[in-house]
Amino acid sequence: MSDPQTIRAFDHDVEVHDGYVYTTSDQLSIRLALASWVKTIRRVADMKGRRILDIGCGDGHFSRIFYDSDGPSEIVGLDPAANAVAAAESKKGDRRLSYRVGDGHALPFPDRSFDLVLIQGVLHHDNDAEGIVREACRVGRQVVVFEPNGNSLPLKVLEKLSPYHRAHREKSYFPRTIDGWLARAGGKVVERRYSNFVPVFAPDLVARLCKVFEPAIEGIPGIRAVGCANYTVRAVVE
Repeated sequence: MSDPQTIRAFDHDVEVHDGYVYTTSDQLSIRLALASWVKTIRRVADMKGRRILDIGCGDGHFSRIFYDSDGPSEIVGLDPAANAVAAAESKKGDRRLSYRVGDGHALPFPDRSFDLVLIQGVLHHDNDAEGIVREACRVGRQVVVFEPNGNSLPLKVLEKLSPYHRAHREKSYFPRTIDGWLARAGGKVVERRYSNFVPVFAPDLVARLCKVFEPAIEGIPGIRAVGCANYTVRAVVE
């Protein structure tokens, strides 16, 4: 997320909303999508007692959730958006969370200094996504990537039509591309998941209908690979 225009967009979100649009909104589709996001990460990542790096931590929304519920020993968050990092710091309370402004392509940490590295919804904003994955595999023993599913045709359309997606320069990568980045960085993929059928920013009625069909979509191998909005992969760094 080193692109200046993208960083400005996220900093502006914090100025207006005291956080990111999707973490501060009460819109039903966003709430459902974020709940699915958290549920999926919990299914693939064992955080208890572990030191975790959250690359692209944003306003700290997810690091606070995981710290409160999943028992990590520490979470360090890094993000290039200074306003977002300031918001994360202001909301952390007495949790063992620390945040810093930084570039995910050049992490200021020694090799293998984290038990787990989370890359959550970051790569699709970046033009050198593989560089972030490579750095994550350098500093982490395990890496979890949660991203928009590049196999999804509706998602590709949304990226072109949605004002939010255009302003934040969103794109999506094919799962096989993400897997390839992990492999080249020394990561062995041990788990993959497709999840979430609820479109972000959808009207409430659409969100409710999609939520009804979501378990079926997620449960059918061929369908979930193209129908689900998100792809999650966990790799062990060898």
